[in-house]
Amino acid sequence: MWKCPHCDKEIQEEAIFCRHCRRDVEPPLWLASTQRCPFCAEWIEDGTDICQFCDKSLSVTPKILPFIQEPSPDYVSDLRDQVLMPDTPPVKPPPKARRSPPRPSPKILEETVPFPARLSPTDDGGASLRRNLLDEPQIFRGLGGISTSQLDTGKVGKSLTNLLPSLIRRALPVLLGGAVVVAIVALVMGPGKDFLNQMLTSTPASTSQPIPSPTTKSVALTVTPRAEVTDTPHIVAAPTATPSCVLWDQVSLEDADTVICVYGEVKRWYSDAGIDFIALFSEEKGTFIFVDHTRSYPEVKPGTCIIAEGYIEVMGGVRPFIDLAGTLEFCSEDLEGTP
Repeated sequence: MWKCPHCDKEIQEEAIFCRHCRRDVEPPLWLASTQRCPFCAEWIEDGTDICQFCDKSLSVTPKILPFIQEPSPDYVSDLRDQVLMPDTPPVKPPPKARRSPPRPSPKILEETVPFPARLSPTDDGGASLRRNLLDEPQIFRGLGGISTSQLDTGKVGKSLTNLLPSLIRRALPVLLGGAVVVAIVALVMGPGKDFLNQMLTSTPASTSQPIPSPTTKSVALTVTPRAEVTDTPHIVAAPTATPSCVLWDQVSLEDADTVICVYGEVKRWYSDAGIDFIALFSEEKGTFIFVDHTRSYPEVKPGTCIIAEGYIEVMGGVRPFIDLAGTLEFCSEDLEGTP
């Protein structure tokens, strides 16, 4: 034990930090050259083979020496040793001997190379040239000098046989298309021209049946006025007489602000939003209806044919209607059941 130089309290001899004042302490000089004995934990000199306190041997020689591998050469040293400064100069491969083609024998030259016949002293140049061309036609014809007997007729026949189906398969659609176009042109420009003009200029015959002119029959209706209605009924100007009445489905938005006589079979009727009577002829939106703001007609049942004449007005910009104002009547017998 020895004392801390800062707080003067006892600390261990080998301590380098004081646990009392929390400061670093310089180790003694003798601690740098000593080591602890692994057997008795006493401080002894470095390099001592036998501990002087427990007489134990400290030097232990291993039975098997550790394996030491030589470091592999790095890339730079390997490049310098093998490429830049090789131990042995590289061996150049021997040059390849050039082989000269064998010389043809005199017999082959005699058979393959035609020589013109020698000129006689009496022949002129033109006669000798003409005779040489007649004797050896292969000299000026080149590939044309190959006779048909030298061709392999079997291979040529097979190639033509294989080529014929593909040619037919490719040409057949073109031929069929051309035939169809020619037939159409001939039909239009020939016999079919008059028939085509007749079809284009003819007008279809009208199949619609004329609507009979209905005759109105006044029938007394039992009117049930509502007690809560206190306003004056809407007065409609007297409509001008029309030659005939039309069915409800023939009234459109273009008929607005005109006086028309309309009839039809009621599908159902109801009252809503201050309107005492709303008669529907169809459940579809935008179809023609009868309305009456002054009274209701309980005698009108579904399927009853009713008729009225008045100004065509438009409700909400989509539905034409006639405000009855008490002018509703039943259809005559000749109109009942008319589509």
